[in-house]
Amino acid sequence: MAINHEGRRSAKFLRATTALLMGATSLAGCAALPAAGPNGASTTTGVHRRDTMNYAVVKLTPAVISTLPPVTLATFTDSFTSRTGAPDVRVGVGDTVRVTIFEAASGGLFVPAEGGTRQGNYVEISPQQIDQSGTLSVPFAGSIAAAGRTPAQIQAVINDRLRSRAIEPNAIVTVSDRQSASVSVLGEVNVPTRYSLTPKGERIMDAIARAQGSKFPDYETIVTVQRGSQESSALLSRIIAEPSQNIYVRPGDSVYLSHNPRYFYAFGSTGQSTFGDSARFSLTDRRVSLADALGMAGGLVDARADASSLLVYRMVPCSALARMGTPVPSCTNPEMVVPTIFIVDLRTPSGYFLAQQFALQERDLLYISTAATVELNKIFDVFTSGANAVQGVRRAKGPQSNL
Repeated sequence: MAINHEGRRSAKFLRATTALLMGATSLAGCAALPAAGPNGASTTTGVHRRDTMNYAVVKLTPAVISTLPPVTLATFTDSFTSRTGAPDVRVGVGDTVRVTIFEAASGGLFVPAEGGTRQGNYVEISPQQIDQSGTLSVPFAGSIAAAGRTPAQIQAVINDRLRSRAIEPNAIVTVSDRQSASVSVLGEVNVPTRYSLTPKGERIMDAIARAQGSKFPDYETIVTVQRGSQESSALLSRIIAEPSQNIYVRPGDSVYLSHNPRYFYAFGSTGQSTFGDSARFSLTDRRVSLADALGMAGGLVDARADASSLLVYRMVPCSALARMGTPVPSCTNPEMVVPTIFIVDLRTPSGYFLAQQFALQERDLLYISTAATVELNKIFDVFTSGANAVQGVRRAKGPQSNL
């Protein structure tokens, strides 16, 4: 009878543990198991319609990469870059000019005939600031329109007016203090400044250097130029890399530097997440590939990662999805963007080559799925916990328990 009783208890224990195992196994494909995101089996290619959000899933291939829109970085518009030469800096209101008039011989209008009265055959007119009317006053030449003219043009006017009165006059006009042709450099610079342009011309990088540089790295700095009613912006790292973006500044320009960090996110079975580090990473270069991003995130964790299911989340225009062979019926506008998941299989021989060619964009989100074996271990953990609980109850009730 004792043997039969023990057998009945063993049979009941077996049925209880079997039920726990079946229950735990049923958890493998449901949300009851803890997980940081989807797995490869739940992410299938095509267009998916859900009550909460419609999205597309695209398997990354060489053909898909060839149709991806290029990474867009802020650049100066053609209206700014088409004017390649240095600006023609002219005299303006507020400038202070000096006028020196030479005569060919003494006894003329400005140089007395008596020898020894003064040195040289020239006279200097007191410095004058160009007034609101834009004029300059020269003795015996009258009021001269100076604003908007170059010093050479002003000299020609003075010579022409004095020719009939002075002995072969030759006027020299210099700008001693230039206020009209100024440029302001503001924003996230070390020393905001306002300075006057010189006739040789100065470029954007010269202007930033006068403000002692940017406070932040070049890949996180946007340079905006305000010119009259126009405005254009470019990433500082692109200005440094492309000479065509290092445009000349012009009189009246305002150069404003702003901090605009660009990020991507990495979650799932990455090396960085294992150590509890930040899941947000800076795009530190003009072009960061998916392979670069994986390296920055600490790579894949061998014991946890599913290398066949690397997911990249991005908003993609309908027109681009159509070129990839994944048209979205609900798209009414080609430029409408659709939430899209790119699947990259790093187990294939070409997987890492594709990762090198896939350029990351700002706000992209990477997720490395968890391997199926890790999910199985979770099931076994649930089973073990349940079995231990049954055993504990059995021991607590003693040998007479029917459990």
